Amino acid sequence: MEPLALEGFNDHYTVTNRAQQIAPSLTVKSGGESSKFIVCIGWDRNAVWKLADEANKERYEREAKEQERAAKEREEEWEEVMEVHRELVASIKKKKGKKGPTTQRKRLNKCRGSYAIQCED
Repeated sequence: MEPLALEGFNDHYTVTNRAQQIAPSLTVKSGGESSKFIVCIGWDRNAVWKLADEANKERYEREAKEQERAAKEREEEWEEVMEVHRELVASIKKKKGKKGPTTQRKRLNKCRGSYAIQCED
């Protein structure tokens, strides 16, 4: 007998307790995500877990894609910041040969090297 996937039950523990009252050998496992939560129930433990894992697999794949998209977005933002930084460093290098350093050049000449800081904020 195939397991049953019940949608709309957000309380896994209530379904599990009721199933145990019917028959202790009934297996219950939840899967999916909060907006598409399912409770799988059946007599065959392996089939129940497989059905719940399929629902979880969809969630994990969606979460992985979202994390990948967010990482790519952060990388693109960082690349924009670095491009501005590279332009600044290049403009300072061009100005080094000119006489009469500007106030900005005086301040920047006190720094050794070039810097870009990345933080979550």
